Amino acid sequence: MDPRLPFLWGLLLCVLYLLCFLYLFQYRQTGSALGLGLFGDVGPFWSWFYFPFRSILYKPVSLFGMEGLFGGEEDGLPSGPSLFWVLLFLGSSCALAEVWAFRRLSRLGGTALAKPQLLFLKVATSLVLGSLLIPLAGFSFPLALPALWGYLTYASDRSFELLLPFVLLSSLLFSVGAELSQGLAMAFASFVSCGYFWWVSSRFAFGRVKVYAHAITSGALAGLAYSLASWNPGVVLFSAFASSAWHLLWCVVALVSLPLLEGLFDLISPFRLMELADPSHPLLRRLQMEAPGTYYHSLVVGNMAEMAAEALGLHGMLVRVGAYYHDIGKLKRPSFFVENQGGGENVHEKLSPFMSCSIITSHVSHGVELAKQYGLPSCVVDFISQHHGDTCLSYFYKKALAEGAVSVRREDFCYPGPKPMKKEVALIMLADSVEAAFRSEERRISGFDSIKGLVKEVIMNKHKEGQLDRVDFTFRELDLISEAFARVLMGAHHSRELKPLVEGEEGTSPLRLKGAGGG
Repeated sequence: MDPRLPFLWGLLLCVLYLLCFLYLFQYRQTGSALGLGLFGDVGPFWSWFYFPFRSILYKPVSLFGMEGLFGGEEDGLPSGPSLFWVLLFLGSSCALAEVWAFRRLSRLGGTALAKPQLLFLKVATSLVLGSLLIPLAGFSFPLALPALWGYLTYASDRSFELLLPFVLLSSLLFSVGAELSQGLAMAFASFVSCGYFWWVSSRFAFGRVKVYAHAITSGALAGLAYSLASWNPGVVLFSAFASSAWHLLWCVVALVSLPLLEGLFDLISPFRLMELADPSHPLLRRLQMEAPGTYYHSLVVGNMAEMAAEALGLHGMLVRVGAYYHDIGKLKRPSFFVENQGGGENVHEKLSPFMSCSIITSHVSHGVELAKQYGLPSCVVDFISQHHGDTCLSYFYKKALAEGAVSVRREDFCYPGPKPMKKEVALIMLADSVEAAFRSEERRISGFDSIKGLVKEVIMNKHKEGQLDRVDFTFRELDLISEAFARVLMGAHHSRELKPLVEGEEGTSPLRLKGAGGG
């Protein structure tokens, strides 16, 4: 990604901040919001529907003592030039925070479920809707706005999700003269909405989580308002009902818009990850039927890589999904890969080293083609294209040298690359190599220490070959990876004694299966 893009996104967002805050500044000074006249004179364009709307809304509002929704006295907060400079400071501070966020996401490259474009869309949506609808809908709207933020959190990075909505929406509330109780309720709503949506496990859980988050937020708001004695119980009840309506609206909007966002920005939300990890996915079904050995290999690699990812604090589910699809290119010629030969004849014995190398390395490009054909996200395609880096197939290279082939070049026996550029992809490369080495040496290995020794040897070989040059693994992290891989392999490499099927039955005898790994 162009290093200038984060600054361009930040500059654009800074302009948007200033426009929204200037609009709210104008509203505070004139009492007019886009000519709607809800707080001042009615603009001619809106007069045809404004008076019926106001007559319908004003009566229930007045019953709960909320006449101030349609205008009120000065709240004692900064006004005039001082308010302008306060809003300018808030907008600039938020924009600088966004520039930092964009730079961080650019380094991550979107693999951690985040992209600068989505962050910009999220902040811009909150700004524009907040600026336009806070004057129109009163306090009930900003209470519901964190729900939208929580929905969009599901397709974004979480490191700054709890801070920015509080700063952003509190700035909007402050600019229209909100009270301290409203700002505190807004902060609590932001934390609850974002925090709860981290635990959503399916699209159908959206509504249930929304109810939980809103119930907690409304209860906190009611207690806060009562303790501060700034609102009477009727006002709190009315605000709770109004906020519920906004939450319901945003729930519908989010359910409809999230798939669109996933397609528009090439995002991969946890919902999408769970769909891709489903064994009934067409590609995984094909692997099960056409290349069962590759499918089992992918499952083991997924278990290893996910445990290592969790040890490093990476996204385990994303790594698991990448492992499931990293070898789908083998579907084109499954019998040419040893895990699918079932102990039968090795077809490569009848082929030249050059032909064998061409067939094996081509599974990367075939996998990329299949991924695009089935519409897999780009971050999953990265696992397919990078999981071998530019590793050399040394067996066929040495075989070609031994046969005395003319003009043998090492480069002709290497994968096309590129090398892994993210830690998640590098984990798949390491797990893939370790699993293959373990499978070939399984009968000669016993005990956790010997397994861990093999794992460390494979990882250090990859490091010496330069395959990890583009990822910044520390030696401590490599040790954690070795530990995680060894534990998973130890669970697969176990022996146990089987007792007779029926004790004392004639014709039966104790059986012992060593290293079977059976269930």
